[in-house]
Amino acid sequence: MKLKLIKSGKVERESGKLFNKLFGKRQEADYEDFYEVEESDLKPLIPKISDLFKEIELIINGDED
Repeated sequence: MKLKLIKSGKVERESGKLFNKLFGKRQEADYEDFYEVEESDLKPLIPKISDLFKEIELIINGDED
């Protein structure tokens, strides 16, 4: 599904990369015994995550064009 959204241009390629990065971090946090996330690692991602949420919201609302 994600590739379809990227190839169609509904989601930016960089947003797809960000999604992959966040998903990987979540997987590590879920399945590693002792996984710590540093604020300094995530803080720079917050504006990008906000943009990703906006892209997703536009798709959900049908306003992506």
